[in-house]
Amino acid sequence: MTAKRLAKPFHILRTLLIIAGIIFSAGYSINWIRSSEPSVQRESAERTVAMPVEVVRLQQENYSPRIEVLGRVTPAQDIVLSPRVAGQISDISEQFIPGSILQSGQVILKIDASDYQNTVQKMESNYQTALSEFDIERGRADVARKEYEIL
Repeated sequence: MTAKRLAKPFHILRTLLIIAGIIFSAGYSINWIRSSEPSVQRESAERTVAMPVEVVRLQQENYSPRIEVLGRVTPAQDIVLSPRVAGQISDISEQFIPGSILQSGQVILKIDASDYQNTVQKMESNYQTALSEFDIERGRADVARKEYEIL
């Protein structure tokens, strides 16, 4: 039985030595693979080539650049025009175009005067009629007051 007892620690020692040998050889193999792998060198795809140039003498000029782009233009200010009176438009100013800049007080549209003059005459007539009806009613009130005083 003593031989079996001695064989057991020897068996454990042998297993530990095998495991240590495997770990050592794996570490050595990994280190050898890393140190022996080829290094990659990048090559530049650019070539230095002399470009032909044209030499021109400078001259001073006024230059307005023109840029063509796609987009949406929005005004800084939207204005709604509405007349004080209704009527047909008889004249349109040449400066009255979308995007133009107008001066304050500038005449841009003219309305046919006959329509609103007729309206003014009708309103004056209605005003005179209302005044005369008011005078009649005032007279009736005076008559009614006098009749009331008599009673």
